[in-house]
Amino acid sequence: MKYYKLTTIGANRNEIGISLQSISGYFGDIQKDFMPFEGKIDFDFELPIPKLQDKANLTTMLDVVMIPSKFLVVQNHFIEFF
Repeated sequence: MKYYKLTTIGANRNEIGISLQSISGYFGDIQKDFMPFEGKIDFDFELPIPKLQDKANLTTMLDVVMIPSKFLVVQNHFIEFF
């Protein structure tokens, strides 16, 4: 079995444009106290909506300052790939 660490640290600037790709946007419920640290989230909540910086490129995984590092921001097709 292989294990992978997903990280944006050291990402290719030519690919992402600028780091952090998003520093603002709508926070939603992601940083509220009722969000669990682990396990399945089995209730409805408002997702954050990051706003990309002007020089940022949209990539499969985003480096977003407003979302804690315990969560990953990825496109749906990336999750389906896993």
